[in-house]
Amino acid sequence: MKKNWLMSLRCISQAMAVRFISVTRVRKRKFISQKEEREKCQKVADAFAELYEMADIVVFDVGRYGFVMLKYYTPPHGFEEDATYTDSRSLFDALWQEWLHTTLYLTAKEMQLDDILYEEVFNCLSKEKQSAIIGRKSDFAQKAEISLKYSFRKENTLN
Repeated sequence: MKKNWLMSLRCISQAMAVRFISVTRVRKRKFISQKEEREKCQKVADAFAELYEMADIVVFDVGRYGFVMLKYYTPPHGFEEDATYTDSRSLFDALWQEWLHTTLYLTAKEMQLDDILYEEVFNCLSKEKQSAIIGRKSDFAQKAEISLKYSFRKENTLN
């Protein structure tokens, strides 16, 4: 009984620490003060609409605090992870990673692979399928009106 209580206390402490770090980050981080940046973030969130149908992920505009991404919904507790974004570039990068990982996860599931290591799943695909998946980044960038000229590097594709 004492061991269970101690484990519960440890979990609560970790959760409180994570929440404190999140609040501290928001306090240190600037708010979205420019209307243009909020509009850019909204375009990014809208560009990834198909992701919200693929996985338990949603993105909300929370006013001056930016945009919040909620991930991995489990009843009755709610969402397991959250992250706040105040610039469109970091929101785009995060949503791209989620879309890519979700796509590779679903592909691995279709292929009935036991170990789901994203890079290995990607390497198992045909060159055409790999190109199609990577090409989606450009599609999302175009929808979101984000430039990829300085962020797209081949070695960083799956990260």
